[in-house]
Amino acid sequence: MLVLVSGIVNNGKVLRKRRTLFLFLIKLATIDGQSKIPAFVIANQHTEYCYNYTTDKSENYCLAYNNGSCFWPRGRMIGGTGGLNGMIYLRGNSDDYNNWNVEGWSYNDVLPYFEKSPQFVDGIGLYLDHFSYIDPLAKTLKACAEDIGQQFFGDYIETDRDGYFYIWANQKDGRRMSTGKTYLSEFKDKNNLKVLKHARVIK
Repeated sequence: MLVLVSGIVNNGKVLRKRRTLFLFLIKLATIDGQSKIPAFVIANQHTEYCYNYTTDKSENYCLAYNNGSCFWPRGRMIGGTGGLNGMIYLRGNSDDYNNWNVEGWSYNDVLPYFEKSPQFVDGIGLYLDHFSYIDPLAKTLKACAEDIGQQFFGDYIETDRDGYFYIWANQKDGRRMSTGKTYLSEFKDKNNLKVLKHARVIK
């Protein structure tokens, strides 16, 4: 059986189906050298490797931006947007999910997937780490928060608690860990996986 996939999937487990040939179609190739370095996050945007989208103009958001429209980058490479975003890992508050009132999308419904993704199941999964450099301003804000009695969570991942914390990032040893790196790289030499670069899907 042949399976065509437009873009790079986040779940590498599907590639374990040995009798299935997976053909991935991606618009552009990876920009590994530049994309791997977290400090180059802005340099990866506004390039041919990014869909340089903008939001619709609104009176309710993006008011500080030109024409009331925000820049909304999306990746055109192996790993997708994970190859050029800010690498921030944050689950959000449970109320954000529960207030949707959509069956199957409550916080308790999605929590098992959050808990599963950072685990190294079968040697694959998301790498999570703190940024190695902490800006002096962040340290000042931390001290101010503690002065007014706010709690500081060193390893904050759970929701529904008020306080301050240093964010987690999808990186390892100072390098970006996109889904293309963490999930797909294990299977790059498999006979049932083919990646067709510079391919655009029309329909």
